[in-house]
Amino acid sequence: MTLLSDGVTGMAGLSGGWSAGRSPGRAVVVRAVAGVLALLVVLAADAGAAKKKERPDAITEAVGILQSAKTAGQGSRENQRALVALTGSGERAMLPILTGFQKATPEGLNWLRNAFEQIAESLRAARKPLPADALRAFVMETGNSADARRLAWDTLVSEDARLAEQVIPGMLNDPSPEFRRDAVELLLKQAAQVEGAAATDLYRRAMGGGCA
Repeated sequence: MTLLSDGVTGMAGLSGGWSAGRSPGRAVVVRAVAGVLALLVVLAADAGAAKKKERPDAITEAVGILQSAKTAGQGSRENQRALVALTGSGERAMLPILTGFQKATPEGLNWLRNAFEQIAESLRAARKPLPADALRAFVMETGNSADARRLAWDTLVSEDARLAEQVIPGMLNDPSPEFRRDAVELLLKQAAQVEGAAATDLYRRAMGGGCA
């Protein structure tokens, strides 16, 4: 009985030894697998970030497509998708669209103008404000496309006609003939409403192209 008892005890001890021996092994394997998974997650995140950096955002991409638009009928499906992407982006797309005028083809200008006008109209319909400060800053930057500046200006004035008297008189020497003409016309109109030295000064400024 003692022998049997000792045998059983020995087997139990051996079994316990096996169990104890397996536990550290499992822990090592688990830690190794967790480390590999963590590394894969980091690598995937880095790859995703690199891909985002390489690819332009949807607005920039859509503007680029419309910028290079060819004659009617060529690539119109892709152009239509780009138009939808821009109009769906709302006011965030307005300045990128205007900036896109600079290198656009004649057909591209039409697409970009259409996108801008649709966004402006959507904002009006929803009674949402235009990004007025940003648009005004764009207008005042004379290095921007004259057509884009005019579109932005006409859109601003359609919402607030008082802007003309604040801004236009300072455009007598603007590179854009349209803005210079507007400035002359406004100064002449103002001169006709006053008398004496004030009227003379306004006429002189209008006729002299901004020289006081």
